[in-house]
Amino acid sequence: MPELQALTEAGRVNLADAQAELVAAEGCTVEQAKRTVETIAVWLSYFDEVHLVPVGPWEIRQGKELA
Repeated sequence: MPELQALTEAGRVNLADAQAELVAAEGCTVEQAKRTVETIAVWLSYFDEVHLVPVGPWEIRQGKELA
């Protein structure tokens, strides 16, 4: 998925940027793009070692979150 390229390259992906990319490149509505990135975030947090970080817009980052 091109929207997740930043996750593999930089170790993080900004969800607002991924949402904007879906709207611009894929022609999704804002609501469809929002649901898509939320689904991706949940999927990745379940199947991969990532966590959500509130930094303005949320980001997904690789690795486990230390409690």
